[in-house]
Amino acid sequence: MTKTIRKFTLIKSKLPKTFLVFQGVPSGIDAIVVEEDTFMVLSSPLKIDKPLPHPIKIFNALWKIKPLKVGDIKIKPGKPTIIFAIIYDFNSDPICKLEWIEKSLENIKLFIKQKKISSIYVPPLGLKGRIGKNKSIPLIFEKLKDSGISHFYLGI
Repeated sequence: MTKTIRKFTLIKSKLPKTFLVFQGVPSGIDAIVVEEDTFMVLSSPLKIDKPLPHPIKIFNALWKIKPLKVGDIKIKPGKPTIIFAIIYDFNSDPICKLEWIEKSLENIKLFIKQKKISSIYVPPLGLKGRIGKNKSIPLIFEKLKDSGISHFYLGI
């Protein structure tokens, strides 16, 4: 169940005139943005249903894994489409930078335009990396304006 917290009206903006701030994810939207790290650890399942292979096979598979690039996005098709924003690198210090968020948002904007997505849910990005909401939220609005979104949902 989702709960609408606040409703805002923007003046002199290319974003939709009305956007909603949500606690939880609203239903019926086209895309959801999710924060992710270079090895996609944050979205990995907490519960493993299948028996694990031999430890040597696991180690060999892990040895071959190449990290994703920070600033990129990875798409999981479906309804809604899940857009993984690769903004964390646990091998770096700090683990998140504003320029990585900017790059991911630019890639998200391109994806929105290509797929003609009309509604999207975006949480404040970078909070796990100590990027505050006061930096993240304005950056999200700045980068996603002119994207053609008609319904913009901001998570809290």
